[in-house]
This record gives sequence, structure tokens and C-alpha cells, in this order.
Amino acid sequence: MKQDIAAGGTMERRISPGQSLMPKRTLEQWKATRKIAGLVIDSFPSNSAIVDEHGVIRVTNRAWREFARVHNMEHPEAIGMNYLNLADSATGICSEMAREAANGIKEVLKGFSTEVIVDYPCKVADEQRWFRMHATPVKGLGPLRVVISHHEINAETFQEDRIEALEKELKFERANQESVRTALKVLLQRREEERRETEERVLSGIRQALQPHLDKLHNTRLDSDQKRLVSAIQAQLHTLATQFGYNLAAKHLNLTPQEINVANLILDGKATKEIADALNISMNAIEFHRKNIRKKLGIRNKRVSLRCRLLSLEPSCVHQQFNMWKTDRR
Repeated sequence: MKQDIAAGGTMERRISPGQSLMPKRTLEQWKATRKIAGLVIDSFPSNSAIVDEHGVIRVTNRAWREFARVHNMEHPEAIGMNYLNLADSATGICSEMAREAANGIKEVLKGFSTEVIVDYPCKVADEQRWFRMHATPVKGLGPLRVVISHHEINAETFQEDRIEALEKELKFERANQESVRTALKVLLQRREEERRETEERVLSGIRQALQPHLDKLHNTRLDSDQKRLVSAIQAQLHTLATQFGYNLAAKHLNLTPQEINVANLILDGKATKEIADALNISMNAIEFHRKNIRKKLGIRNKRVSLRCRLLSLEPSCVHQQFNMWKTDRR
């Protein structure tokens, strides 16, 4: 460095090429810190390297370099090589785990993670071996750096760790599937409720439109054939209810279609003769169906009203609508 007196008496300081602008004492402290850092990483028994914020290898330790030389690897020091690019471009059996390691290191560099550990198999000199990569950030010494170390583990440890990782993944997937099943169950229940509400409105509209006229017609001076036809129309309304699938007794008690018709008419308060006329079958047939229904309801040979027992079951929307219609008529 030269000091010249410029015109006007001012002093200029000319810096020689390669000379640091850092104060001498600070420069010495920085060099000492770097030397200590180098000694520390060299003391690591595992193959270790320090990468910068771009994933470029800046420092490797003695174990790293010795491992590379023993196995005749190119560029044993690896200074200047991009660790992330090497991992992302890996091929073969360990390529998937190499990319997993690269993604983990990127998370550390971004500050999203404070540690990443990846176990991986690797073939060295035609021998299958297993290693564990461990990456942690180094802060407080300028730009962010990440220390990456590799140490060998045995096959049993590798398999145990992989099994544990797979079990955690499986547990997570099962939890997700359970959540999906629950959501699907709720959705299906809601769809079923909406379907029933729609069918209920349709059936209610039909009965409210037709039943009053059928009752009036039934009370007029009709001959037996005409009354039978009116009763048949009323029976068809009950059959329509059956087609909508609202009769829970049919679903849970395994009633036949004719038993469903008889049960619906019993619920409507029809007597045996009225049911026989409506369905155009004999009264003996109605009694036969009554006995079968009582048997399926578990009240055969018991002093229990069949209609009361049917009403005690969970009511179908058909019967709800019919009772509402009767209430409205009053």
C-alpha cells in the first residue's frame, strides 16, 4: 500500500490487489474461526460436507476425502460440485431416496425445516451397504450453510427404520381413508334424506290430489263393481308407496309385496273385507297374510293389535303423509 499526497493536501490510500478491506484484527479473527470450523468438521467420524445456499459444496472433511480416495472416486474433495444437482440426477435403486434427501435439504435451506434424515442403500465396490444422511443448518456465520453428514448403518437398522417409516405412512393413509369414508357416509346419508324428501313430496301430492275425490266417489251410490274399482285405485296408491321404498317393515321384516299392500291398508284403518275388496282377493287370503305379518312381527298368538304394532315401528314417510292428510281434513 502506498500513501500519496494529492494536490490540495488530501491523503489517498491505494489498496494493493488481493488486500482485504476488513480491519486487520477482524480479518485475523475470521481466519481463526474458519480454521477452527475446518478442524471441527475434520474431527467428525462421518463423511461430512458443508454446502451453501445453492447446494454447492464448499467444504469437505477428512473422512469424506479419505472415503472417496479409497473407493477411487473422481474429485475426492468435491469442492464446487452441486450436491443437490447430483442427488436430483441420481439413477438406479437409490434414486428415489436421493431425491428425497435433496428435497429435505432444500427445505432446510429455505428455513422450513431444522433437520432432515434419510436412510438409503448404496452399492460400494460391488458390495451392498446402507447409509444415513443427516443435514442441519449452520447459522450466525454469514450466509446460511448446511452441514451434511453420511455414516454407515447396518442392514438391520436400515430395514427397521424403513419399516417404521412405512408404518407411519400407512397410519397416515388409514387416517385419511377413514376421514374420506366418514365424509362419504355423511354425503350418502344426506343424499338419501334428499331422495326421501323428494319422494315424500311427490307421494303427498298424489294422495292429496286423488284421495279426497276417491272418498267422495266411494260414498256415492255405486254398484259393487264400481266400488271394487275405487278400492282398487286406493290400493294402487299404496302400491305406489311401496314402489318408492318407504315401507320400513318390508325392508326389515322381509314382507312380500302382497303383505306390504295388506299392511299399508291395515295402517290406513281398513277392515278385512275392505282390504279384500281393494286388492280383489278373498277374505281368507287376507287372513292368511295377516297371520304371516303377525308371525314376522313376533306377535303371533298374542293379544296385540296388528295395526298398533305396525304403527309402533319406525313410521315411513307414506304413513306420516297419510296422517297429515287426515289431520288436514278435520
